[in-house]
Amino acid sequence: MESEGLTQLSDREIFDRKNEEVVLDIEIYPNYFLICIEYIKGGKVWFEGTEFNRRKLRWIIENNLVYTFNGNKFDFIILNLCIYRPELTIWELQDIAGRLINGSWPSDIYKEYGIYGNLPVYNHVDIIELAVGKNSLKTYAGRIHAPYMQDLPYSPYIELTEEQKYEVFKYCWNDTGNTKLLKQFLQPQIKIRETMSLNYGVDLRSKSDAQIAAAVIVQELRRKHNVY
Repeated sequence: MESEGLTQLSDREIFDRKNEEVVLDIEIYPNYFLICIEYIKGGKVWFEGTEFNRRKLRWIIENNLVYTFNGNKFDFIILNLCIYRPELTIWELQDIAGRLINGSWPSDIYKEYGIYGNLPVYNHVDIIELAVGKNSLKTYAGRIHAPYMQDLPYSPYIELTEEQKYEVFKYCWNDTGNTKLLKQFLQPQIKIRETMSLNYGVDLRSKSDAQIAAAVIVQELRRKHNVY
């Protein structure tokens, strides 16, 4: 979908731009699947439908630092299923997305599809836990005075027309932009978590304050007292 001057990075540019920061978001409908990836320093890549270049997608998410909003409980589950279960149809992925939205545990989904415990460890930060409260991305975008906020334009359970697909396409890019703004706003919290992760030897970057306390206590009990 090349429109309004929006073009994708070439394969050469993607390969050359390794170890950068990117923001990722996914939208899924019964007849439309979209992955949007925006580089913090500029540049965009997207994948539409389920017949896309999975090697390219894997290279991007395995060779860059990926920021998401609720990626641990949604986006990365869908990504991993796309990559490691390519036989899944868009209808099956949309059904899984609905189950995740309604509270299914990611580990249960992974076990169901036989990929639990066999996934790579990505360089990924889910910023949903860093922001104060439990709110939507739109609410946080309003708090930091983002230039534009938008609710999902159509129910995720309907089939879209071509015109509606384009509206969802624009909506997804607005979400990546607001995720990038929120990431910049939360940079002090991210830096603290990066430092603590190095000090304690456990990845704390996607954890809330309470989750950090629990993780550090567990890690110290293991390290100092051999308590598991």
